[in-house]
Amino acid sequence: MKRIPEVNYNAGFNPIILKSLLRYIVQFFSKECPPAYFLTVTIMLAVPVYFNYTGHFDSTHLFPEKGIGKFISYYLLFASVYSGAFIIQKIIYTNAISYSNTSVSLILLAPAFFAFRLCFNWQDAWAKANAPAGFMQYYLQTTGWLARGLILILPVYIFWRLTHKSREPFYCMKAIPSARPYLILLALAIPIVAVSFTNKDILNYYPRVQTLYRLPSANFLHYLFFELSYAFDFLSIELFFRGALVLALASNLGTRCIVPMAAFYCCIHFGKPLPESISSYFGGILLGIIAYHTKSIWGGLILHIGMAWLMELGGALLR
Repeated sequence: MKRIPEVNYNAGFNPIILKSLLRYIVQFFSKECPPAYFLTVTIMLAVPVYFNYTGHFDSTHLFPEKGIGKFISYYLLFASVYSGAFIIQKIIYTNAISYSNTSVSLILLAPAFFAFRLCFNWQDAWAKANAPAGFMQYYLQTTGWLARGLILILPVYIFWRLTHKSREPFYCMKAIPSARPYLILLALAIPIVAVSFTNKDILNYYPRVQTLYRLPSANFLHYLFFELSYAFDFLSIELFFRGALVLALASNLGTRCIVPMAAFYCCIHFGKPLPESISSYFGGILLGIIAYHTKSIWGGLILHIGMAWLMELGGALLR
């Protein structure tokens, strides 16, 4: 059984040159990800996407509102898509690799970690008891992002300490030489953001901070804390998907961990507008490629939070 060579975590691409990113994307789809595999996983993923957005199973039949049933439902969804993508690799890839016990454990546990994050609501009681008049939704959203973010970061940190601490930095600790290429990519994404608001679902969904619009007593600090809490949620998402599910698996699986991660990542967007859910699959692959080659989540984090805040700004300007 072939084993993917150990990843050199001191290596990386020159982030000043955007050509490097384009080269790695072309390399990924031409040499590292067989077209038959990408197409098969995409078709597999299209099935739950179709049923979710036609039957809204995320809020009705498939996912109970709370309790162990909700956890099991989300776990089965995430595990079937994530593990399914790895099983398809076994069928399509011609060069087999040996999965380490660490990799298998993470592949099986990761869906449970995220399912628990979605079900965690202990902070709601505090928010309901302490929210001033009119601020209930605001308190529920901000405390939810903070609490669920910590709930997701904790198992990622424990997993890193138990398995990778001796040979690589924590997944958000490796700095990138420059933020410039990612800021350029964000600037190039502005027309895409503008076009996305022609979709009425996206226009109705953003900005998320509109929950404060009807509260005359809301001030600048309320808006700032809302957007920072929102950004913290994205930090936890990047640590989980591009940190644990890419960087932690890279030394064993190489770039083979990227498409399964992106398929899993798409599923957590159920409940958001359909265009955002679909684009998250392709965006997840892009962010995975960036994380893999920079050995850091910071580039993806800049893009992720930047896009989120652009959507907030776009939604605010159009209201």
